[in-house]
Amino acid sequence: MNLGENHRRVLAVRFSQLEKRLNEIEGLLATRCEDGVFSRYVDGISPQEKSELSSLLGAAREELKSIGQALSLDFGEESSRGRIQSLLAFAWSDLEDTRPEKLTGYGPVAAEAQVFLSPRIQRLIELVRAMSSVLSHDPRSDKVDGPEE
Repeated sequence: MNLGENHRRVLAVRFSQLEKRLNEIEGLLATRCEDGVFSRYVDGISPQEKSELSSLLGAAREELKSIGQALSLDFGEESSRGRIQSLLAFAWSDLEDTRPEKLTGYGPVAAEAQVFLSPRIQRLIELVRAMSSVLSHDPRSDKVDGPEE
């Protein structure tokens, strides 16, 4: 099939994104999520609906596989190390922006709240950086990555 390189690239990226969404949906259907500190999981999907969705997810994956093979689309690799590092970098950035002195755009922050929040946010930042540090040495490439200060 005659398909330009730009089209091949955009199709591969979009199908990859769809596949990731399908994987996330499947994970949500299969996993009994525990409530978090700041969230509560509500599973309002019946076993019959889950079964139907699982079947449809399988069909969608088969269709993606068929399209990929027919068009000889390239696939990308995603490293769990890189993905976790990316998530930690976003967490670090969000925490930095959560420091009391940076919350003033939302109004004045009470001194008592500053005294309470500052060390706790700093501790969370340190924990995120420690997690990043664990992954910062990639033995395959011998390079060091991680959130910067």
